[in-house]
Amino acid sequence: MASYQARRRDPLIDQNLQAAIERRGKELLGVVLLAFALALAFALGSYSPDDPGWLAQTDEPARNALGRFGAAVASTAMMIAGLGAWGVPVVLAAWGIRFALHLGEDRALNRLLFALIAVALCAVLAAAHAPGPDWPHAFGLGGLFGDTVLGALLGVAPLPTGFALKALSVVLLVATVAMGLFVTGFDMAELRAVARFLLVGLIMCYTVVVVAIGAAVRGTVLTTRLAGRTAATQIARARSGRRRSEPAAAPTPAALPRRVAIAADRPRPSAVPAAAPPAFQPPRPLGAAPSSRPHHAPSGAVPPAEAEPAPARGLLSRVANLTRRGADPAPEPELVEPPARHKPDPA
Repeated sequence: MASYQARRRDPLIDQNLQAAIERRGKELLGVVLLAFALALAFALGSYSPDDPGWLAQTDEPARNALGRFGAAVASTAMMIAGLGAWGVPVVLAAWGIRFALHLGEDRALNRLLFALIAVALCAVLAAAHAPGPDWPHAFGLGGLFGDTVLGALLGVAPLPTGFALKALSVVLLVATVAMGLFVTGFDMAELRAVARFLLVGLIMCYTVVVVAIGAAVRGTVLTTRLAGRTAATQIARARSGRRRSEPAAAPTPAALPRRVAIAADRPRPSAVPAAAPPAFQPPRPLGAAPSSRPHHAPSGAVPPAEAEPAPARGLLSRVANLTRRGADPAPEPELVEPPARHKPDPA
């Protein structure tokens, strides 16, 4: 039997093009999942118990954002899972982002199989909380499924109902968070990155708050100081203006130094000027008649008061005084008749 060599044909699509098509297909799938998640979120957000649905028939128009179809989907989801139905758009949005950004999309098949378990845990956790006054249904926040499962768990628990409900709420919270992280495709590396991001963000927020408080405190202190300085300056200006307007009071001797006080206590000289000393007159020779021409005082000198002229004495009387000075130590005063006024000496 003869063998013939068969020629191998080149593939129509090479590996690079095949990888590019695969990436674009995943991105398109991610966009579709995001659209479904957004539509379901609009339907649940605009849910009204009065809208027509599969379990409620009415002729009134639907007030849901997606019309009658959205009202029917929302009423069914709320009837079955209650608020736990919000887990479905969350899971769809998470995987839509992962497919669009190529973040662990290869783990989608293994993780999405547990999506219903995550939604059921959300419904039971919602049923563990008491509904508010605005809740329009007779069942709890977890829908009919959540109430049924929660009642069964409380019946099996060997604890009082109140304590068992609180403990079960804590356990359901932990299990729901763990299952939600697993279903949305998180691994340990991504969890560490998320934890590090949250820690750094918390530290940065704390730093910003501390810096803002410090800046506010510094601004308050500076403002207080400036206000104090301004007030002190205004007070000083007011005092200086008051001192300028008021007359200066004479200082008391107690406030002055000792020397200044002593000088202040001394009597001050009278303001009346003292009489000027008499002008100098040259000696007159013996026997000379007094000059009839008045003596001119120097400029600026005050003329002395006019006094009586001294009586003229003769030459013989002077000689007699000289001869008797040695013999009689205490001569008797000689009676001399004063000459007439303005008359020349007879000697």
